[in-house]
Amino acid sequence: MKVVDGPPEACLTLLQSYLTRDWPHGGKWARPAPGVLRMWAQRRTLFDSVSGILVLLVLSIITAGAFFAAYLIYYVLMDASSRKMTEAQVVATPVGANRTRLEVTASRQEWAQTLEQWIQEELVEKSAAADLKVPPDSTSQHGFFHRPHSSPDIPEQIKRLAELRDSGAISAEEFEAKKKDLLDRM
Repeated sequence: MKVVDGPPEACLTLLQSYLTRDWPHGGKWARPAPGVLRMWAQRRTLFDSVSGILVLLVLSIITAGAFFAAYLIYYVLMDASSRKMTEAQVVATPVGANRTRLEVTASRQEWAQTLEQWIQEELVEKSAAADLKVPPDSTSQHGFFHRPHSSPDIPEQIKRLAELRDSGAISAEEFEAKKKDLLDRM
């Protein structure tokens, strides 16, 4: 509380003049009764004025520009080899009666390792290709990747194997080995 020289109405008139011309914070004022000056203001946002909207627009453009610049720097500095398409190739060359040499090349080491591991496990250790009968139309030039689903004829093949085992055409060990192979393909 301050004590000043001058009558109350003169003090409020000067204060009113200050509020009208020089008050930097905005808002409104009123004189509801003699000797009383009341002031109020609503919270202002950037959307309340054209200049505020322009500030938001400029900030948005700066933010988008900064994001684009960061992405551009990332793209330029990124290893050129990682932008290339990843490719792999397996070349099968016959090397004798019912024997094949497989040569794997890939632009990514992990692809080559995965293919070589699969070849080792399936084609070398399990000899999966030795007994496989390839239909003539299975050598199409283009394919797509998918996870293999269980073949509907695998249960039927297991039944036929059981019949061969029961008739004595194959041993119980051979039956179990072939059955395991078929179940692994499911």
